[in-house]
Amino acid sequence: MFGKLHHSLVGWVMVAVILATGYYVALTYPNPADDALARGEVYIYFVDDTSNATDVLPVRRDIKKNQSLEVAIPLVAEELFKGPTLKERDGGLSTAIPEGVKLVDSRMEGKTAVLNFNDRIEQVAGSATVGLIRKQLEMTFDHLPGILDVELQVGGRPILLEP
Repeated sequence: MFGKLHHSLVGWVMVAVILATGYYVALTYPNPADDALARGEVYIYFVDDTSNATDVLPVRRDIKKNQSLEVAIPLVAEELFKGPTLKERDGGLSTAIPEGVKLVDSRMEGKTAVLNFNDRIEQVAGSATVGLIRKQLEMTFDHLPGILDVELQVGGRPILLEP
């Protein structure tokens, strides 16, 4: 009887140690994505022309370190609107976002980034292009820590940008 009780107790102690260790590791080693703004590292998504222009790929960009999410959003938009560098274009990346698109303002509503653009973003043709614009915007902003959803607006009214 003592043997079964001893083994059971040892098992529970081991479980407690494993859980405590995992909790300690989670507290001492934060998720690198959560630290992205502190490091000033963000990822911008561009169209991958090597995939028949149906997918997007991340490209790292550096912004000013230690920015709040509210300050970082316009900086990230600016990097996205610049488009891929010449080297990245030579490597098969492009952008579906038309020239002249500007982020008028942005705000956080809970975990949703509300991005208000000028009307240039709606002046595109073709469902594939519209879908890629949406994909670029959502992938770029969804990957910022603290953002779980993105709402796109023009003039303060929601837009769908559905293909």
